[in-house]
Amino acid sequence: MKRLDEIILDTSTDDTYEK
Repeated sequence: MKRLDEIILDTSTDDTYEK
């Protein structure tokens, strides 16, 4: 299971993720 920070960084490269 990834850490929340890693998940955010990993999903930040995805267009479906917006922060």
